[in-house]
Amino acid sequence: MINLGAVFVANGAAILLLLILTISASKNHKKIFSDEKIFFTMVTITIIQAVIESITFVVDGVNDPTFIFISWFSNTLCFMLNICFSFVWTIYTDYKIFASKERIKTIY
Repeated sequence: MINLGAVFVANGAAILLLLILTISASKNHKKIFSDEKIFFTMVTITIIQAVIESITFVVDGVNDPTFIFISWFSNTLCFMLNICFSFVWTIYTDYKIFASKERIKTIY
């Protein structure tokens, strides 16, 4: 049996911390730089993944065609977001190392 309380607490805490990070960062900076935009894209993807993972755990194991579809769709979406996160992370590290927008546009 899945402990839904633990899943909700973990994902809720992650979402809360990421939202606090986003809000505090937006108040401190008037101009957002390219690396910050990329970083906050990763934060947004992580928040979406936490919400989707919670939904996936709720519908997991329910033997109803609607819930089976929701489970299938949410697992697929979570998998695709993992790939997107990896791609954005690669762009972020490349930008941090070389600090070149042109390089990112050319390569990626």
